[in-house]
Order: sequence, then structure tokens, then C-alpha cells
Amino acid sequence: EAGPLEAELARRGIAVFSNASSHRMDPGVPLLVPEVNGPALTSRRSGPLLVTNPNCSTAGLVLPLAPLWDRLRPTEVFVATYQALSGAGYPGVPALSVVDNVLPFIPEEEEKMAAEASKILGFRPGNGPGQSRVLAHCVRVPSREGHLEAVTLKVRRPLPAREIVQAWESFHPLEDGRASGGLPTAPEQPVTYLPE
Repeated sequence: EAGPLEAELARRGIAVFSNASSHRMDPGVPLLVPEVNGPALTSRRSGPLLVTNPNCSTAGLVLPLAPLWDRLRPTEVFVATYQALSGAGYPGVPALSVVDNVLPFIPEEEEKMAAEASKILGFRPGNGPGQSRVLAHCVRVPSREGHLEAVTLKVRRPLPAREIVQAWESFHPLEDGRASGGLPTAPEQPVTYLPE
């Protein structure tokens, strides 16, 4: 368990950037997807620096939603994930469980996606006025690598498809960092629309 060690290192003044889940939902710890909520680093309170990244499926969900969120103001986000075996980590899924099979449930994955998306995108979870809900269904599939997400939104403000594509095409949140040379591996276009 990385959590206690991460907290101790941060307490000693060592900056900790973690891929572990231990502190993702802690109130004072940024849950960072730089293209989506990069300012969370500068707006955080003073004190030990501990930053986490979200679950891989959450990162894949919030990135294309970010340039649309304020325009569409979704009330519900329905997401079905089809996650490769590589996402199970080591030791992964027992081989015989996935041979020619789909595992229809990944423990705690659906709850994590809902909670993490809320924290990253800054919405209040629920189904009341001004609130949004993430409803996830997560499945493990017999593919070695790669995850797929099918996302449907229930929105307060519908937009024509061309405006949605335009929002994705004009989404360059890390442009300043790329221009200064501080983010050399950041993609120029973080969301790509393929009209297939």
C-alpha cells in the first residue's frame, strides 16, 4: 500500500506525484488530468505537495468531456467501458476466467469513475438542480491492451454535432506549456475526432 509512504514523504516536504489510488479522493489532494484541470495545482492550499492521477478509465472519460462540459451542462453521463486485460495489473485476471469470455463486473471501478469524474470536472454529484450523475458499467474483455468507452450524455443544452466537433478541434489546453518547451511530449491535439 503506497498511501502511508506517500503521505510521509509529502509531510517531509518531498513532492509526490502518484499513480496509486490511496489519496485520489482526499479533499486537499489534486486529482490531476493536466489538460482538464491543470489549474488545480496552482489553486491548491499550501502545505505538502501530493498529487494523484485518476483511474485510467476516468482519464479517458473526462478528457473529451472537458471542452464540452460547460456548453452541454450534462445531467447524466452514461459510460460503458470495455477494458483490456492489461488494466487489471499484475497478477491480473486468472487466464481461464477470460478465455472466450467477458467479465461483466470490475469491483469498485464504476464507483471510482463516478467519484473521480465529479472531482476532476468540478460538478456536484446527484440528480437535483445543477447536479450531474455518472452512471458507469465496466466490463473486462479478452483483449491484451487498450480500453474502449461508449459514452452517452443527457444534456441541459443540446448542441449541433458540428459545434461539438469544433469544440474538440479547438481544445488546446496545454499550448502555453508546449510553446515554452516545458511539455515536450504533450500532444498538440489531445482529443481527435474521426468521422467514421
